[in-house]
Amino acid sequence: MELLILDQIVPKLTPFVSVFIPELPSYGVSTPTNGTLTKRLMGHAILSALQTVFSLTPSQRTKIILVGHDRGARISHRLAIDFAHPDPSTSHVLSHFDLQGLILMDILPLTVQWTAMATDPSAAAAYFHWTFLARPDMAIPMIKAYGGDSFCREMLGKGTGNNEAGRASFFAGNSVEIYARNFGTDHAIRGACEDYADGARTEVQLEKEDRAAGRKIVVPTLVLWSEGGIGRWGDVGNIWRDWIEQGIRVDGSGIGDRVGHWVAEEAPDIVTKEVTGFLESLGVKMG
Repeated sequence: MELLILDQIVPKLTPFVSVFIPELPSYGVSTPTNGTLTKRLMGHAILSALQTVFSLTPSQRTKIILVGHDRGARISHRLAIDFAHPDPSTSHVLSHFDLQGLILMDILPLTVQWTAMATDPSAAAAYFHWTFLARPDMAIPMIKAYGGDSFCREMLGKGTGNNEAGRASFFAGNSVEIYARNFGTDHAIRGACEDYADGARTEVQLEKEDRAAGRKIVVPTLVLWSEGGIGRWGDVGNIWRDWIEQGIRVDGSGIGDRVGHWVAEEAPDIVTKEVTGFLESLGVKMG
């Protein structure tokens, strides 16, 4: 989690709600998982950690709202589908929680993103890391040779927009160097590659199966995105409406003014306002 989010966004939420900010399994300093990473595996591990951190008893059903950006948003999407359409073989941990809402930041559904990359050469070039990282056999040795920390700095920098205040905000607090240092470890490089490989095989196939079976998100959802990034494909909120059950509330807001992919870091005031308003719409008293 970026230091900026901890400094500028979370303090405005914690007087009113409990906030759990996990590191994604196998990223950063977390203990690497054994075997292939999947969004479901990471999501269920995070919920198990939430139970431990807050000392929740098995008999409790705790109300939660999932908030995620990029990789975290993809995990949140998978969890939202699992909550709505539980599989008895994998849903034990879900039974302890009552999902109230979902906030997705700067992502499209995987199948939509892959289709866009297949039909738009500029999109394929901009998101080259999707196919690169999805080949761990090639990407891992190449990233190690280049230096995981150097690769991380380059990728984070290229994701920012052209708003100077936003860029300054993103690079504040030395957070990029913390990310870079963590990504210098072998297990973080492998974890990221396995995560992207899952997005090219298991998770994208699950999305296709969800569509065929009519499995959709069934909780109120807020979608935030960079208008200069994935906003090139239109109203991202409208795109997501097709993935959410009819009649369920969907709020969507594109963030312009040349803000890049890191919307929470580059535009923390806007994101805080949107998140606070959404929480209030769910009945959370925010002051």
